[in-house]
Amino acid sequence: MTLTDKIQAQYFTLTTSEKKVADYFLLVGPNIIFETMNEVKQKTHVGDATIIRLCQKLGFSGFSDLK
Repeated sequence: MTLTDKIQAQYFTLTTSEKKVADYFLLVGPNIIFETMNEVKQKTHVGDATIIRLCQKLGFSGFSDLK
């Protein structure tokens, strides 16, 4: 299952802040591997905890594991 599939499967259960990050992940696609968590945080205007929580909801242990 791809990251896009995982996001689409969980999308309607996400909070508003998590949806911002999910939308960003969908926008950049595979290029997310070149982003740092700080870059994602600045571009989506959410906190570290939101990014980590989204990654965990998608089945990863954290942002590093998602990459």
